Amino acid sequence: MQGTGAIVLGGGAGSVFDLGTAAQPGGNTILGNSTTRPGVRVGVASGVTVNAVGNTWVATQQGASSTGTYGGNLVVTSGSGQNYVISGGSLRLSGN
Repeated sequence: MQGTGAIVLGGGAGSVFDLGTAAQPGGNTILGNSTTRPGVRVGVASGVTVNAVGNTWVATQQGASSTGTYGGNLVVTSGSGQNYVISGGSLRLSGN
């Protein structure tokens, strides 16, 4: 996977990524600078979901609240911004 970010994740079909779940929220503060240096860059195999529930992100970016959190049950499969860039797989930001 190309590009940089605070956290860069790449993996195949059997990969498991846990940055937080509803049962065990991450509690991390993940701050990106731009779309070229996002908080998380996800490029995993199709069908793989990176769990990143219960973290704090850059506020008011890519749907994050004014406190930097995501609500509801949110799984994104595309996007390019300060909080995340997704080139493959999906990213669970809230719920479970």
